[in-house]
Amino acid sequence: MRFGALFLVVLSLLLRTGAADAQQTAFQVYASSNGLVSLGTTCVQQDRIGFILVCTDNGVYRFDGHVFTQYGPANGLPERGVSQAARVTADGHLFLIQAGDIFVARDAVGPHFFQVPGLEGIGDDDGTRTATFGNDYLVVSGHTLWIASAAGNPATRLFLPQPLLARFPALRSITSVAARGDIIWLACAGGSLCRLRCRFGPLDPDERRCDDVRVFGPEQGVQPRPWAALLIDRGGTLWARAPDYLLEHSVGQDGFTEIAIPGGAGRFAGRAFRLQIEEDPRGRVVTQGSSGLLIYDHGRWDHLDRMHGLPDGEIAAFTYDRDGSLWLAVRGEGLFRSVGSTDWENWSVNDGLSNDVCWQMGRQAGGPLWVATEDGVNGINETGTHRVVHLPSGGPGYALAVTVGGDVWTADLSGSLRRFVPATGAVDASFRTPIADMISTGKDGSLLLATRDGLYRVADAGAPAPGRPVLIPGTHGHIRTFAEDEAGMIWAVVDDALLRFDPTGREKPALIWRPAARAVRGMVFAAPNELWISSDNEGLQRLRLADGKAVSMTAIDHPSETSQVSDLVRDRRGWVWMGSDHGVDVWNGHDWGEITEQDGLVSNDLDEGAILADPDGTLWFGTGRGLSHLLNPAAIFRRTILHPIITEALLDGAPIETESVPWSHARLTIGFSALDYGLSDTIRFRYRLKGLDKDWVETADTTVRYPALPSGHLVFSVQAIDPAHHLSSAPVSFSLYVRPPWWERWWFRGIAALAVFACAALIWRLRIRLLLARQRHLEELVRMRTAEIAQAHAALEARSARDDLTGLLNRATIMSRLKDILADPSRCERLAVVMADLDHFKSINDRYGHFGGDIVLTTLSQRLACTLGTHELAGRYGGEEFLIVLTGPGNKTARLAEIRNAILAAPIAIEDKEIAVTCSFGLACFRSGDDLESLLRRADLKLYEAKADGRNRIVIDEQARH
Repeated sequence: MRFGALFLVVLSLLLRTGAADAQQTAFQVYASSNGLVSLGTTCVQQDRIGFILVCTDNGVYRFDGHVFTQYGPANGLPERGVSQAARVTADGHLFLIQAGDIFVARDAVGPHFFQVPGLEGIGDDDGTRTATFGNDYLVVSGHTLWIASAAGNPATRLFLPQPLLARFPALRSITSVAARGDIIWLACAGGSLCRLRCRFGPLDPDERRCDDVRVFGPEQGVQPRPWAALLIDRGGTLWARAPDYLLEHSVGQDGFTEIAIPGGAGRFAGRAFRLQIEEDPRGRVVTQGSSGLLIYDHGRWDHLDRMHGLPDGEIAAFTYDRDGSLWLAVRGEGLFRSVGSTDWENWSVNDGLSNDVCWQMGRQAGGPLWVATEDGVNGINETGTHRVVHLPSGGPGYALAVTVGGDVWTADLSGSLRRFVPATGAVDASFRTPIADMISTGKDGSLLLATRDGLYRVADAGAPAPGRPVLIPGTHGHIRTFAEDEAGMIWAVVDDALLRFDPTGREKPALIWRPAARAVRGMVFAAPNELWISSDNEGLQRLRLADGKAVSMTAIDHPSETSQVSDLVRDRRGWVWMGSDHGVDVWNGHDWGEITEQDGLVSNDLDEGAILADPDGTLWFGTGRGLSHLLNPAAIFRRTILHPIITEALLDGAPIETESVPWSHARLTIGFSALDYGLSDTIRFRYRLKGLDKDWVETADTTVRYPALPSGHLVFSVQAIDPAHHLSSAPVSFSLYVRPPWWERWWFRGIAALAVFACAALIWRLRIRLLLARQRHLEELVRMRTAEIAQAHAALEARSARDDLTGLLNRATIMSRLKDILADPSRCERLAVVMADLDHFKSINDRYGHFGGDIVLTTLSQRLACTLGTHELAGRYGGEEFLIVLTGPGNKTARLAEIRNAILAAPIAIEDKEIAVTCSFGLACFRSGDDLESLLRRADLKLYEAKADGRNRIVIDEQARH
């Protein structure tokens, strides 16, 4: 009880001091080393192509993912001057203010700006506010609302007519503007807010009337404050920002909700014109705080500051690109881009964790996420104020499990197993066990432990007084992990064998597969009959099962290609998640996905057993640098479209203005990039200049140079590829026609062709004489060589048809001859085949050796060859077997008897000894319907009858008797 009371005190202190109101974010910094020379940033925006535009105190810069390029006089802008308020309209026009004037350009790779007359001398510190309204540009300057249009003759004019100003005096002093659809909100005189509803002409949208005006003041809930920034979010809700307050007004509601800014105005006190308010991809409201950024989400504030990766400098502007990345323009420091996306939350010691090294986790039903860290167990509550609580710990550990009843079991490296009851704040059970690498709750509610001396089980893990852990029979040695099937049976590797255990001990362990992998670190059932196993020596493997028995074990290829797999987990979708020191791979049943630090993971080095599939479908990953929470797993398989672009094409440093250029020795330089900033570290390019390059060339560079170009039509194509994420884009192309030089013109080539033709005719006449003489000589050589080849071919053909040892026809030849005979019906009538086999030939080999056996075979073959008649063939069928084909007239049995007497009449001399050799014969005559196989089969059958009847005899089929 004293221990539980002590924990309640510690818990109450932590709940007061351990609040973590945000999660860490990594940022990539771009500054002068990337070409952003001026660090006095004032705005950041993404144009419709995808370039990031940065306004500075010394002009505007375009960023293509690799380098910043400044727009200047070549683009129609002043050489110097403060640039601010870049906006992109619905039709793609880019408006900005530079050196006090408004400029507009059609968004393009190399845009040309035109000044929009009508409003000059706009100050850079007087609170100029802008917004897009359809295809036009709204500007608040000198407390007056202007509209700049690029249609027709670009011009700037006053937006509000005098009669409207007379009716609504609050419109005479405007400090901020926001527009969406047909609604315009203004920060008006006296700290009020004005809403304009516009009506558009039926034929021309530019014909609009905005005379439906409503002014909101204290009577409607709008306190008189300096509303410096306005936002209309995607749902139509108005948000207004004053230095100390945020105001919310939802569509269809009359009232306004005022929300205090945490930390107050801070550095923006007296500088409210620097304030900005935006909506992030998740629909949250984002604005600057006294330091860093504030994120407002349904009554809760999150704070991103230096502790979470943001710089200390003043955030002059920020925006979200089309991929959801946050871009910050920080005065004096450059441009910052968040790494990862809004699909992630990351936790570290800055957010209240005891230690950044995070191991196993468990989810308490309806409560916190519990995680084992290097400095004890922490509980994370993602609702409310995102608090982190710390459990009393006996030291570092990494095994943790949460029971169905919400009890938290932990095991540390000292061999201590304890149960913590969050409902009472007590540690009510403690045991000593071998050091546990993994603990888990079974399907029956028991607690299972994989230890360095076998598998243990606490059967009544949820009982008020649980029993001691009991060793599961048949388990021993160091077991790092196990898997539980749908029936509650436990699968683990023991002594290089994969076994299935009944955790209750009622059934004996069953051997499933041997030999199994060693040093197993992960096991999971990817499907009821499919067990995945990861090990140090075998990597990732798939064991297929049928009726509880192993069918096959195969290796699994995965993107990271590492054998150091630290964990395997299956989520509620059936997806399999694999952690390693290269990040996370995931299999959705059809494709592999890959997650790394570039995608938002806090570290690529996952700790062992540190993946949790939350019941809500999200995933948690423990690493050596903190904890990552993947909020939207489906985003991994969201098909990203890469956006390659050709950024420049130069000849000797000068831009190519036309599609046709004269031939010269000028060097061609082509720059390209991919406007996919979150993948910039893994994107590569494949390019080809058709007409010069034969094959595609792969590179990580973004510039290619050709020292000289051939004449003709050239097409340069480039494709963006991302091998790490298995992405590739369609090629983008740039065409160029190089006009040929004078020596490649048609008239010069005609003259040259005539000269060449005349010379060729003369040479041809002289050469003909030599060729005729040479031809006669060659014909004679060919004739002689042809005769030699014919002789050699005949000799080779004869040799290839004979058996090397016996000189008889080899098997292939005699079989071919027999097929020819069978194909001729006139020859089949007298056809008979004989299968002959030397008796006791093995004993001859055993007694006289293979040399003696060869003498017997050679001698008998010579006798046989001498005995054959004109219509008879003989060949070596195999080993000591011979095939004899008889096609002559007469009785075949009598003829075979003659042949037998001729070859066996005399003994054979071997090593000064004479031995008598006998032979068995099987004779079969052709029958109607016989083919090669049936005829030989009958002869072979008779041969075996001869062998069976005592050998040294002839056995014939019935037809041969007649």
